[in-house]
Amino acid sequence: MSVAMKPKKDMGVVGVVAVLAALFLLIGIKLISNEPQDEPLWEAEAVAFDEEVLDAPISADSPRLVVRGIETQHTEIVVDGETFFSDRLAGGEILEPPAGRVVSVQIPDLTRARVVYDGSLVQPLGKMTMGRKLVFVNDSL
Repeated sequence: MSVAMKPKKDMGVVGVVAVLAALFLLIGIKLISNEPQDEPLWEAEAVAFDEEVLDAPISADSPRLVVRGIETQHTEIVVDGETFFSDRLAGGEILEPPAGRVVSVQIPDLTRARVVYDGSLVQPLGKMTMGRKLVFVNDSL
């Protein structure tokens, strides 16, 4: 007796094809869903850092926070749970949020912005091109 064997489909190949198709679909959706930008980031002109920002008066009662854009990037500043700024920070643009108990600054690339707190340039450890959320707590309030 001879039993004819039916060829089995290789499930590994089918799985790989399914994963690749899903990946291409997700990438396509991500590319299509991006909001149009007024000015492409790679064409934004870099602005030199102005050292005068560091010469701000320092007060223990109300620390001063200054965020200055060098190149255009999305930036978010939240003061005591209320959004102060959530938009593209252009090169040369300066933001000075009001004093608050907790102020957080979220920046995707610290090489394209400068953060000055109480007259000192903030330079956290690690890779500066990584996104950061800097949180400043004022204990005097």
